[in-house]
Amino acid sequence: MRGEAAVTRTRDLRRVWTGAAVGGTGVAVIALFAVLSGLQYAAEERHGREPGYTPDWILAGMSAGGAIMVLGVILLVVAALRAVLGRPEDDVRPRHLRHGSGGRGPRR
Repeated sequence: MRGEAAVTRTRDLRRVWTGAAVGGTGVAVIALFAVLSGLQYAAEERHGREPGYTPDWILAGMSAGGAIMVLGVILLVVAALRAVLGRPEDDVRPRHLRHGSGGRGPRR
C-alpha cells in the first residue's frame, strides 16, 4: 500500500509542476509580446511617424498569454491543495481495516 501512496504523491507533484509550467508559459508569452510591442514602437519612431495605439495582434497575444497564465495559476493552486490536503483514497491501511470492520472480516 505504501507504493500506491507514493504513486499518488508523485502524480500530485507532477500536477503541481504542470500548473507551474503552464503559468510560466503564460508569463513568457506576455513578455514576448511586450518586447514585440516595444520593437514595433521603435520602428514607428525610426520612420518618423508618431506611434499610435498598440496593434490588435499584440493586444490579442498579450490577452492570450494572460489567459494561459491564469489557467496555470488555477491548475497550480488546485494541484497544490490536493497534494497538501490529500484525498480519502490515500489511506494506507489494509483494505480490511479501512471501513470500520476492525479486522473481523465482512459484516453479516
